[in-house]
Order: sequence, then C-alpha cells, then structure tokens
Amino acid sequence: NLPCSPDNHAGKPLTLVLLETLEAYGGRGTFDIVGDTSANYPDQPGKHGSASWGGVAYDHYPDFGKDSFGGAVHCPELVQRILDGGHQITNHTYAHVLFGKKPLVYGARKHLNNLTEVTDDLCKLDELLVKDFGYKMEYMRPPHYVDKISGGFNSYDACAQMGYQYMAASFDGAGWLPCATYEQEVEACWKPIKAVLEADPDALCGQIIFQKDGYNMARRTPIADGLGKALEILQQYGYKVI
Repeated sequence: NLPCSPDNHAGKPLTLVLLETLEAYGGRGTFDIVGDTSANYPDQPGKHGSASWGGVAYDHYPDFGKDSFGGAVHCPELVQRILDGGHQITNHTYAHVLFGKKPLVYGARKHLNNLTEVTDDLCKLDELLVKDFGYKMEYMRPPHYVDKISGGFNSYDACAQMGYQYMAASFDGAGWLPCATYEQEVEACWKPIKAVLEADPDALCGQIIFQKDGYNMARRTPIADGLGKALEILQQYGYKVI
C-alpha cells in the first residue's frame, strides 16, 4: 500500500498502478501475494542495495518496519481490486519465510524446518483468501524460488498436499538483477522482451513471463514505469496478453 518510488503516479499504491496499467492495455495479471510479514521479528535491515535490504533474518514487505502497509491482511481493498479485474492470485506464502537453507545470497536467513511447517504457512493464506474474499487459490510460488525442504521434500510435495500447481516462469527478463541507474532498471523491464522477440517473434507464445521489480526495490519501483512499454512491445508483435 506504499506509493511507487520515484512517485510519478500521484501517490497511488504500486499495486494499484500496476492494475491500472494492465486495465489500460487489456491485460490480465497473476499476482503472487503474501499474508503478513509483521511477525518476522526480531530482525534488522541489511545493507541498502543488497539482497538483505528487507531484513537479515527474514523478509519484510513492503519494507523493513513497514509490514503493516503490505500483504492481504493489511490491503484488503487491493486484493479485491485484483479479483474484480479478473486477475489471478497465487499463494506466495503467508509470511514469506524460506522453505529451506540458501547458502548463497540468503545464508543468514531463517527458514521453515519441515514440510508440515511449509503447508501450515500455505494453509494460513489459503484460508484467509477463502474466508475474506471467497477466492480459492490454485497456484503457489515459494519465496525467492528456494525449493529445498528438510527431509528430502520440495515445492511439488507441498503443492500435492495443497492441491496446487507449481507457479513456474518460462521466461525471466531478469529485471531484478543489479543496475546502475533507475533508467536502466526501467529498461530491464522491457528490453529483454524486445530482444527475444526480435530474434524469434514466436518465442513467447503461450509462455509465462516473469517480471519483478529491480534489485533496489525497497527504494525504487521500475516495473511501474516499465510495464506499459513491455505490453506495448508484445502487442506490436501480435500478442494477446492475458
């Protein structure tokens, strides 16, 4: 429920800007949502510009110390707007805690200890969406795509217990990688799409395109300024974005 940064959209929440952009281009989106990260304390923020910007031990969305501005618990009006627009919501877990150890990048992060803890967390968000919005989720994506659960399990085992499909991306524009400037982060939202279509206009037919905010997304939200350009390019190549 925080505005885009830099705020080129009159103080509107980032998710609302994304929804209005999709509506303007006749697109449908898939929104991975969490429930609430406010219980992920004690913790401290990591270095700005690092992967741990949102917390050393846990994630905090939309920013460290501002957990009450994000998640389905705190933003029911945005969840309803997503559903009213015919978009899809997927289970990105209730508290966004890693499913298992991640030595690289997230080595200091706490993680869930077993398959039961994973499914309990998924159930918590699933039940919230059914109770408050009458919506039954059908897909799931693990936090940061970390897919190792203690005991030799993975996300497919969790999906089997939940009756979900694993939400996997077939094209990753990698807009989340480090960029030197905000302008480069905005370009990263559409340039990879343009490049792959120039090489093969049919390359993205029927594909799931994974687009995520930039490496510094705690402070900057380039997807709000880059999504329209990405949709424009896809339409130029004859794609119907759904």
